Amino acid sequence: MSIAIRASSQVISNFGEESLTKASKFHYSNELDSALHYYDACINYYQKLNDTLHIIKSKLRFAEFNRYTRKHKQAKELIEEVAALISKYAVPEELLADYYNRHAAILSANSGSVDSIILLSKKSLTISKEINNQSLYANSLNELGFLYSQLHNDSCVNYFTEAQTIFRSIGDKESESRVVINLARYYHNKGDYETSLGYSNYGINNLIDSISSDNKIGLYFYNHESNWNSGNVLQAYYAVKKYYTFDLIEKERIFKKELINAQTKYEVAKKEEVIGEQEIRLQKELKTKVYFITAIILSALVIVLLVVLFYSIKLKNRQLKKLVQQNEFLTQEANHRIKNNLQLIISLIQRELNKEGSYKQITGLRNIGSKIAAIASLHKQLYTKEDKEHVGLKIFISDVFENLSSLFSKNNVHINLNVSEVNIANKMAVYLGILINELCVNSIKHGFKNIDEPRISCEIVVNDDKVVIHYADNGIGIDTNVKLTLIDLLCRQIYANYKFYNNNGFEIVINLML
Repeated sequence: MSIAIRASSQVISNFGEESLTKASKFHYSNELDSALHYYDACINYYQKLNDTLHIIKSKLRFAEFNRYTRKHKQAKELIEEVAALISKYAVPEELLADYYNRHAAILSANSGSVDSIILLSKKSLTISKEINNQSLYANSLNELGFLYSQLHNDSCVNYFTEAQTIFRSIGDKESESRVVINLARYYHNKGDYETSLGYSNYGINNLIDSISSDNKIGLYFYNHESNWNSGNVLQAYYAVKKYYTFDLIEKERIFKKELINAQTKYEVAKKEEVIGEQEIRLQKELKTKVYFITAIILSALVIVLLVVLFYSIKLKNRQLKKLVQQNEFLTQEANHRIKNNLQLIISLIQRELNKEGSYKQITGLRNIGSKIAAIASLHKQLYTKEDKEHVGLKIFISDVFENLSSLFSKNNVHINLNVSEVNIANKMAVYLGILINELCVNSIKHGFKNIDEPRISCEIVVNDDKVVIHYADNGIGIDTNVKLTLIDLLCRQIYANYKFYNNNGFEIVINLML
């Protein structure tokens, strides 16, 4: 049985509300570290005041933050804590509707019971309609629409359409863009590329200037896919160009933030170094003054100053040693995070591969995943070696083929690999890894139609300062008039010459200088 929440007798400052506002602001601007700090501060503040209502509000927002950052286990634990509090205390209907809405979204992210998700969403829908909260009502419609779209139920269109109408009427373009993306996705997955294209075009023409980078990326993604599948090659090219533009902008924003943090730490270290130098200079000046003031205690004073200087230098050495250790720790931590993030991306791509999808989608994801795996292999070599400028070519190329082993095994492809042992610059290794990866994927994708025993051979020989790459397969070959766009681009990046031709299959010889 619920009981009414009693307000705390303490005088509550604006700290809690300000912290929750800042947390939400940083949350939706993707400044996740800052958002996490303020969510934690807000919850601790209200728990000290024993203010149950605001504890519920804060934990509900924090649960949504964890869902947004894909920490689904933590989100589920938090929403269950909120559910336990709501079962004991009476809360305002608007907060109750918000709780039902977010609980449904978190259950959906955790692959919860479909019946439970629908029940929670409809409860939110009913309450938000009764209290005339249009934004929350539309959000609930969108959640229900998304759920039914996952079930391939056409009734999702009615929910999406009504949600879009409401968001448009209240001028919430960010939320409207999410609904438009859901509609574009639904029709695209159905194979109705014309309708999907209509929705993505609407979003691009009417909403693009007022929405976040994530939603811009979503609109241009489905615009590209629908244009491509409809045969609109130029429009598809333009859309994918915009897609990668906004994707790079988002990555650049994150990179700049990390760069600013690194610069701040560097400037602090430099200031500490300047202060230390000033201290040494003052000590030397003091020594000179004392030397001229009295000759009687010269010997004793020199001894004292030498002792002071010795301990000062010893202290400075300890500080420098500590800074070096901190720098090594930060470098290791950065490499560890990069490794984990690359592995996370590969895992997410593998997860998508396990889902049902078109052959083109699956092939594209595998291609992307193998390229990222090649970069991950290069990074592993770099941060585990003392030499950060070069990598072992034989080990690296072997890793590239190892990353593709499941694809080779699936297609019964026999591999013959022979690589010279030599160290090459890491920049060149990146392009070589992606180049070899692209050749292998192209052979499997296009070359082995009706080939009983497909084979790929790759030989990389180093003579003096020249690298010769000889790659061949026994597939159906390729028209010599065809331009290998990505292969050509990669070769240009490393100033390599190449020639390809048919010789009982496809064969290419690439020459470059170390």
